[in-house]
Formats: sequence, structure tokens, C-alpha cells
Amino acid sequence: MLDPKQCVLFSGGAAGTEQFFGAQAEAWGIEEVNFSFEGHQLERKRGVRVLTSDELALKDVSMTYVSRLMGRRDSLDPRHPLGRWFQQLPRPLNIAATYSLLYNASLMVEDGLGYALCLGGIINTAGESGLCFRPLTPEAPAHMGVVWKKQQVFSKAAQRFLAVLNSGEP
Repeated sequence: MLDPKQCVLFSGGAAGTEQFFGAQAEAWGIEEVNFSFEGHQLERKRGVRVLTSDELALKDVSMTYVSRLMGRRDSLDPRHPLGRWFQQLPRPLNIAATYSLLYNASLMVEDGLGYALCLGGIINTAGESGLCFRPLTPEAPAHMGVVWKKQQVFSKAAQRFLAVLNSGEP
């Protein structure tokens, strides 16, 4: 299990979901950083990081800026393959969140909370699904890999799956 001391919740400390996640982080002993600014109404008072006037004057209080404060390399970074694609857009994107499980992101998209950038064919968009897939234009090729633990003993199904992957069959 992941050690809570290795985790940090970065939030805006607002009422609702951010407040709920903050309470859960506190209950689990997870560090919490709530970004705020003068005049901003916070529901969470734990781990407040007040942005300075100079920081706000940069008008860059975005996922890119927060990622830099966190020491993370953002996908909008021009050194990132998608970052180069994003630079071709006529106007900047407003990325409000990122996800690690596409299924969870798809539920939010179905509820009208935004869009999800993903590889095609991972989520069902056929039939009764309320989702559709639109490829990026211009095309932004992506590569995937499959990794496993050394000395892994595979089930028959996993062995067959790897055989299909290695054969190049679709």
C-alpha cells in the first residue's frame, strides 16, 4: 500500500469536492496544499499557500504554473511530445484537471464536466455510449509499451495476450 507520507493533495480548498478531498487527505495523514489568493474564500484552512501579487500579476495561475511549483514536468512543456502539439493550437487550452484512469475521466465527460484527451479505442464509444472519439488534427502519434515484473509467471491468458502483441496482429 502507498505510504500517505509520500502523497500530497494540491487543491484550491473550495467548497464541495475540493473540501471533501481535503478532509479525506487529512483523515489519511496526507499532506495538503491549498492554493489561494487575497479575497479568495477557502473552506479548507490546512496547508494554505497564498499566491503573491507578483505571481497573480503573471496571469499564469494554471496547471502549468502549479506543476512548476510541484516540480512536475507538465504535458504542455514543449519538451513533452504532446507539448509540441499543443503549441500548434490557435489558442491555449484551459486544463483544469488530469487523470490516471480513463474510465473515471469518461464518467466526468459523460456528466458534462469537460473533455478527456486519450488514446483511441480504450473507452467504448459505440451504441448507447454518450461518448465519441475525435482524433487530433494534426495527428499526434503516441506510443505505448507493456511492462511487467522480472521473472513474472504468466497465466495462459496472459501468455496468449503477449503472443498476440508480439505477432503484430490488431
